[in-house]
Amino acid sequence: GMSIEDQVLRSNPILEAFGNAKTVRNDNSSRFGKYIDIEFDTGGKLQSAKISNYLLEKVRIVKQQPGERGYHAFYQLCAGADALGLGPMLHLSPSRDHTYTACCTEIEGVNDVEMFGEMVECMDSLGFTTEEK
Repeated sequence: GMSIEDQVLRSNPILEAFGNAKTVRNDNSSRFGKYIDIEFDTGGKLQSAKISNYLLEKVRIVKQQPGERGYHAFYQLCAGADALGLGPMLHLSPSRDHTYTACCTEIEGVNDVEMFGEMVECMDSLGFTTEEK
């Protein structure tokens, strides 16, 4: 199986997609707190890790300031759903067509389709079920 170190690293794109957003000052601003509790054995080998999230900025889901975006996951899903055949099933169109994602739909230098693919790949490698995804 995958090492604990790899599991922690593979969780990061998922946490960033659902917890980071573009703000006026930062294109990938964390809008949540993350606490990682790590346990090592006497030889210094990682034995376990638990990631806890807190203080998610819930209002950002439905309201952003001018020049800002909501959480990356929404834009990534709109951009990448068709590649997985999910667009029609989820009734998705480009993010500019949806009320909560119509403003500031792109970030310079960021490809939401690629980021969505990476997030889904990480979910798959960590054993997320179809329902969980």
